[in-house]
Amino acid sequence: AACAIDIHNAAGGWNKSLLDNAARPSGALVYKGGETGQNLSEDQFERLKRELAENYQGAANAGRPLLLEGGLDW
Repeated sequence: AACAIDIHNAAGGWNKSLLDNAARPSGALVYKGGETGQNLSEDQFERLKRELAENYQGAANAGRPLLLEGGLDW
């Protein structure tokens, strides 16, 4: 029963975050390519995806500020 309550509470937190964010992404993460206009390398892209998943997904991370570096813009 405790597991079911935890799942219910987590779903409620996720739904609240979704509604607070108007059920859509609040922006787009754009890489400007620095001075050379190049794309992210495959390793850089995978690191970015991994860090976003680890630090910004889930109810506990809802509303957390996004920290950007190296030509990234929100």
